[in-house]
Amino acid sequence: MPVGTVRSRLHAGHRRLADALLATAAQAHPDRARARRYAEGLGAAMTAFQRTGDTRALNDHLAVDVEYQLFDGVRRRDRARFAAALASEFDDGIRAEPLGVTAGAGLTVVDLRLHNPSDQPLHCPPALTQLFLHDGRTVRRITSHYATLQPDAARA
Repeated sequence: MPVGTVRSRLHAGHRRLADALLATAAQAHPDRARARRYAEGLGAAMTAFQRTGDTRALNDHLAVDVEYQLFDGVRRRDRARFAAALASEFDDGIRAEPLGVTAGAGLTVVDLRLHNPSDQPLHCPPALTQLFLHDGRTVRRITSHYATLQPDAARA
């Protein structure tokens, strides 16, 4: 097949894909509102837990056997262990500030700034992105991606 024919077909394919994306973007996405409400509820539960330490705030959102991964990269299971790990960080003076939330069907992405206590400025990296995989009711898996710790920035 001549190169010109291949390029022509690729160009036509790109044009059809672009047209399809534009048409899809213009359509209503009814699940978007539901995903946003779910993300807001999850955010409220996590904020309430951070403020009060009451694990009951998490019960309606996290599966009992939720799989999670924190800074050490080790995958674990158990809502109570996840809550205990977070509570330990909060007891050390770490505070998480939500920066942004992206909600979708089955996935909520939360960007957080982590504030360290002044006596332990290098306790945690400065930022975190968490992926919450859920079925619209219950989070089954949490994956955490931490920003690179910059020791020089903490000393400045």
